Amino acid sequence: MATTILTAAELDAVRLNLAGDYILGADIDLVGYANWDPIGTAVAPFTGKLDGSIYDISNLTIDRATTDNVGLFGVCQFNVLANNPNLKNITLTGVNVVGKDNVGALAGKITTNQQVSPEFDLVLNCSSTGIVTGASNVGGLLGLVEGPDYDVFDEYDPRAGCINTCFSTVTVSGSGNNIGGLIGQTVNIKAYKSHASGSVTGGNVVGGLIGLESGNAFNELCYALGNVTGTKVAGGLVGAHLGRSLMKKSYAEGNVTGTEDYAEPEIWDTSMLGIGGLVGFTMFEGTDRCYALGDVVGFHRVGGLVGAGTGGGYRSPNIQSSFAQGNVSGVSQVGGMIGYVFPSYLDFRDIYCTGSVTAARNKGAIIGLRGAPYFPDDPIGTITYQSPAYYNSDTNTALNTNGGEGKTTAELQLEETYTEDWSSFDYYFVIDLDESPYPILKVFYDPLGIVISAVKGSAAQGLVCAYTVDGVTYYRKFDGASWEAVVEVTDLPAGTDTLNLFKSNDDRIGFVADVDGAMSWALTQQDSMTIEYTKTLPPGTGGNLIQTVDDKPKLYFINTVQSLSKSDAVFSGDWDALMFGNISNLASDNYISRLKAKHFDGKTWITWRSRGQHRIFSQDETADVEEVLKLISGSITLRQDTPVVQVTLETGVIDPI
Repeated sequence: MATTILTAAELDAVRLNLAGDYILGADIDLVGYANWDPIGTAVAPFTGKLDGSIYDISNLTIDRATTDNVGLFGVCQFNVLANNPNLKNITLTGVNVVGKDNVGALAGKITTNQQVSPEFDLVLNCSSTGIVTGASNVGGLLGLVEGPDYDVFDEYDPRAGCINTCFSTVTVSGSGNNIGGLIGQTVNIKAYKSHASGSVTGGNVVGGLIGLESGNAFNELCYALGNVTGTKVAGGLVGAHLGRSLMKKSYAEGNVTGTEDYAEPEIWDTSMLGIGGLVGFTMFEGTDRCYALGDVVGFHRVGGLVGAGTGGGYRSPNIQSSFAQGNVSGVSQVGGMIGYVFPSYLDFRDIYCTGSVTAARNKGAIIGLRGAPYFPDDPIGTITYQSPAYYNSDTNTALNTNGGEGKTTAELQLEETYTEDWSSFDYYFVIDLDESPYPILKVFYDPLGIVISAVKGSAAQGLVCAYTVDGVTYYRKFDGASWEAVVEVTDLPAGTDTLNLFKSNDDRIGFVADVDGAMSWALTQQDSMTIEYTKTLPPGTGGNLIQTVDDKPKLYFINTVQSLSKSDAVFSGDWDALMFGNISNLASDNYISRLKAKHFDGKTWITWRSRGQHRIFSQDETADVEEVLKLISGSITLRQDTPVVQVTLETGVIDPI
């Protein structure tokens, strides 16, 4: 039976029995430990189990700039299969961790000698917030995670230790190599359904999620959202991807910057160099259904998806059903998808890029420069496009010497552009111009379903559900037992594009609609569904009104550049005299739709969709604190007994971004 930990002193005492089985029974505040001593060393590693249960560990502080293996745990050795997952449900908040090499909020170094089928969880459902700083192998959650060498790697049976459903919002910085938003370095380890959202700054080999993946490493259904800055090797998701590493159904949204200006590499130089929107340097052993959105800036070997790479031949296609949408700029060897490639046997299928490509020389629409042993006209290996690789000819004027077919912006928004030559387009992609200007991957696209808006009114009003049909607004009431007859709302203009409901503090129901970007509202009488007021609102779409506990009405809406704005109202209790002003922009995606807002328990909750996924924005009205959340493979439902949406997720958690 697991030993229950109730105090910080009991957590500290774990070092007295490193093979024990532990579970938190209360929140643990480590504020009394000015310089925490990591549990487990290279000589005496932690080999037991810790379950955080539903509790948090806060205020972990470590200041050991000359010490390796730094974190809540220093060194962990997980070689007993029956103990997996050894670390689970651990939430670290407000960390401030400083170390040298192998540094992470949860653990500096984890090793395992296990190699079993199927893969097994080493770390499950763990997270961290705060700041982590070190030299090399530095990550927001974990520093270095190592598994055993494989005899044969099979992506369908990887037999790898897994970092499963973990995330970090930590700001990470490292002066050396292998710096990642979640993990500094993985060796023969799989990352699954995990993500990082903090900014990552490092020396060399820097990634938004993982700094260096090597051996038979694997990431699937992972993403990174923060900006990434490194010297010669940096990627939005992974800094460098070596060995037979595979990236599958993963993406990066942050900007990537390479800061070191060095001599341009020769055409035959296959050194590990590259700045890429998804990965800086790779050996092209498999990128499947991945994308990058951020702008990419560097000096040499800069690409919208991949900075540079060598090899190929083990897995085909080497890149498939993937895209890059950021602008790419550098000095030389710069491409819309790939900056530099030294191939053996490479093939690409169903890929596109949409950003501009800027460079002084050796720039390409898809590939900037193709490597060769001695001269450009003496290349080795083969590069095959199984289907056309498209680029946006309106923004990308680079030559397509190394492949690519130009299409205009308008053409890239049409299904017929892809369906003729991309045999898998309908299976892997979807076009929804309300949420993305170009095709997006179905694996990240949650179908919208029926567009409705609902709100719980007073006892007399009941639960009200409104919807539109052919631009006309209707509603039905639910009295607790049955739905009443359909009623048309004639006080709103015809042609409604978006519709939301709100409830005022004095028990009125409001309908907020827009027609071609012109928003208006209709407000009922108290405890009634009879319309009493109508009003024109500021220009925008998807607007929703909320009223805080101190009676301040606020209008949230989608502005003309498709991001989130707020307008505070001047209100003295007279709804007919209500005036909106003081418009401000809030943190959001840049291509949002289907906005909905509710106020509950001192917080404003806003949901929207962007690129096929739901996001939640929360604002604490008393503390003026904002947070954006992402829903992964989940759904949003409205319960009758609460005025706020209930979130149900496949993972059981809401992921901060």
